[in-house]
Amino acid sequence: MNRGTSLYIPTGKYAMLPPALSVDIASLNVNQKVEALSFGFTLAADGTLGNCIVIPSLICVDSKHTYEEVDGILGSSIPGDSESAETTKKIKTLWAMIERHADYRERSGAITFHLPQGEPKVRDKTGSNPVVTLKVMKDTPSFAMIRESMVIAGSIAGDFCAKHKIPMPFRTQGSRQAIFSVLGDIADMSGTLSPDAYYARELERLSVLYGSETNFSPAAHHGLGLKAYIQISSPLRRFGDLIAHMQLKSFLRGNEPLSFTSQELIECFGTASHGLKSAKSVESRAQKYWQFFYLKQQGIKRYTGEYIRHLNGNLGFILLVDIGIQVVSRLPGNARLGSHYTVEIKEADARAGRVVCNVVEELSLQA
Repeated sequence: MNRGTSLYIPTGKYAMLPPALSVDIASLNVNQKVEALSFGFTLAADGTLGNCIVIPSLICVDSKHTYEEVDGILGSSIPGDSESAETTKKIKTLWAMIERHADYRERSGAITFHLPQGEPKVRDKTGSNPVVTLKVMKDTPSFAMIRESMVIAGSIAGDFCAKHKIPMPFRTQGSRQAIFSVLGDIADMSGTLSPDAYYARELERLSVLYGSETNFSPAAHHGLGLKAYIQISSPLRRFGDLIAHMQLKSFLRGNEPLSFTSQELIECFGTASHGLKSAKSVESRAQKYWQFFYLKQQGIKRYTGEYIRHLNGNLGFILLVDIGIQVVSRLPGNARLGSHYTVEIKEADARAGRVVCNVVEELSLQA
């Protein structure tokens, strides 16, 4: 496996597995029975999980909804139509549970934070002058619902495998106990951060966390506020998730020996790591290229930006908050992280990876 992941770039999707599997046999298509791995639990009033089970299952999806549809449902009242009312009730109940568990994780030390991300899509890819559209991905309730559901599945899998001593690719992150005082200082950096800071403040909080990594014995993931965690929700698009599914299903079937020993997992992930890094690099570079191509299409235009990270000298990264694109700009000598500016994009060269922009004026968001 040279890539080890599905590749998502603005010109299209390149699946990890053949379409016969990823689109047909193993995909969650409507009214099609498909084998799956299901995670069951009860949720206490304080958001903790209980009575957790992991079982092979046969499921059938009766309907699908877009993120926008679910956001609309969560913001609406329960309709009179009985079928619509039942769907709305289920989604609202699930959202209430999701919020409760997310609150529990935050009390356990988790840090949840997402920058707005401009996702470009390329139309008419064969033409000499492709058209690029941009969708700004923000942390709406529907996205949070999917994200937290995946975290819950990974948490149940992690605890289950730790309990039964199943060799697995656990995702871990070092303890923050030694840096709690630093986090406290960052929460009140009035002398360093602008009073208007939002994304810059959150990035500063994240910057003191240790990076997450893959280990083959259980350990806490403090960034998620969990005792154990395994990425297992996406076996059709991530190599590690597929391996975790194979290993867990092997255990549940009572197979002896299991699909992989600890040493075999280490060797397997070592072989795949280069391809995974290369794929992530391709995704990142392709996204940046087409973001800058989009800016070029827009011509000279002004945006609201937040100064989120220092580069060197008087250069820094500015997040154009309305379109979720980061650019490097020269900043005033008295610039503070978190300051907001009107930024004028003068020129964008996607091939060179360069944007020419000017800070026009500082904005004050304080009432």
